[in-house]
Amino acid sequence: MNPRTIRRTHLYLGALFAPVLLLFTISGAWQVFRWNDAKKDGSYTPPRVVRVVSSIHRDSTLGGGVPPSTPFKMFAFGACGALAATTILGILMAYRFTPNPRLVTLCLLLGIVVPAALLLLRRARVTEGASETAPLRSRITRRCSARFAAAASRSGSPTGL
Repeated sequence: MNPRTIRRTHLYLGALFAPVLLLFTISGAWQVFRWNDAKKDGSYTPPRVVRVVSSIHRDSTLGGGVPPSTPFKMFAFGACGALAATTILGILMAYRFTPNPRLVTLCLLLGIVVPAALLLLRRARVTEGASETAPLRSRITRRCSARFAAAASRSGSPTGL
């Protein structure tokens, strides 16, 4: 495949599928931290836009009990294939058009090693019984409670509003 064909294929596939890939990327990012889920105690309810976009991501629907759309699922599946294809084309272009292919190789290897190392470190900490999120959550809770109490005492209102 010549360089012009590679670039054009990358360009048009990227342009066609970029909007849906951005939607899946953004909604996937907030789903990593579960910002799309309401708290059971009612202390947090995600905004409507977060719920709707998460429903598109998870269920291939706008929500409201509507069954998933097969054509949308096919388009999303095509977007996954296009993402894989444009990623491979991007790697090919990186090797073909760079003066330093070793740097490209280093970046690719780091893209594999860093996430794998983070997952392995987390697994090792959990097997040892350590949890780094519990102390962080308690620190955040204490800070928020202290700020809330200070705001309530300043305003004279029990809610701090």
